Amino acid sequence: MVWDYQHLISRRLLLWSFISVLAGLLVFGRGDFWRGFAIQALVWAAVDALIAMWGLRSSLPKLYQPVDLKVAEKETKKLRKILWINTGLDVLYIAGGGLLYSQNAMAEPFLAGTGAGIIVQRGFLAPFRSVACSSYPFGEPSP
Repeated sequence: MVWDYQHLISRRLLLWSFISVLAGLLVFGRGDFWRGFAIQALVWAAVDALIAMWGLRSSLPKLYQPVDLKVAEKETKKLRKILWINTGLDVLYIAGGGLLYSQNAMAEPFLAGTGAGIIVQRGFLAPFRSVACSSYPFGEPSP
């Protein structure tokens, strides 16, 4: 049910956090652009890891309990709303990152890297969340 799904997407978000930390650490010392990019990767990784840990912590106790369908339906709607709101915020972050990148691409490599880092981080999560919203348990289960 919804808690299995919340647990699944929380684990995937945690994996993305680890990948972001690794990417940030690999490029950190490679110049101003990459330092800006790396800082975004590391900061967003921390935020995403906290969200993932919260999702895991809140779903784990419910995984093996009997399911009340009314509660599950309410929680499903709540999770879907949270995912759609965050998808919308990701689109705004991407636009802000694009603006930061385009305005600083030539003059300020650190700020351009910061913008690029925002675009990559949120550019992964916007489709990740929108796919999560349109997948089971929100739609019909796949055969």
